[in-house]
This record gives sequence, structure tokens and C-alpha cells, in this order.
Amino acid sequence: MRTRQISAEAINSESIEDMIQLENKSSHSVQSFTNNDIFYQVEVDNNQMIKCTCEDFEYNRIACKHMYLLHRFKDTIQLYQGG
Repeated sequence: MRTRQISAEAINSESIEDMIQLENKSSHSVQSFTNNDIFYQVEVDNNQMIKCTCEDFEYNRIACKHMYLLHRFKDTIQLYQGG
């Protein structure tokens, strides 16, 4: 799990704003770290991340690097806690 956080922390601060787009109040698009043409949807409910459409989250059900990046961008949104 720490590798996901390290991957998100490695992104240059100036690049984060370009990688994240607010779709609506409950969804953010986060650009893939490896393919600029791919965006994953991170869903938020009551300032709590609840889902990401990336394969890592779908398979492992733990906070993914897209969630960590969104948290860096907007720290009032809490990371996925599982459950």
C-alpha cells in the first residue's frame, strides 16, 4: 500500500492540477500515471472517497495511487478506508 502513496507523492506539485478534473460534486477524473489519454473516476460521498475505476482499486479494494493524488490535491477529501 505504501508504494501507491509514494507514486502519488512523486508527482510534481505543479502537474497535479492538470491531472485532476472535477466532473461533478461526487466525481473527480484523475489522469493515469502511465497513459495521458486515460482518466479514472474517483467517486466521493460526504468528503470520503468511496471508489475508483482503476483496475488496482477494483481488484484490491484499497486506496489506489489516484486516490492518494486526489487527496494531495484536496486534503479535505478523506482517503478510502475500506469496508
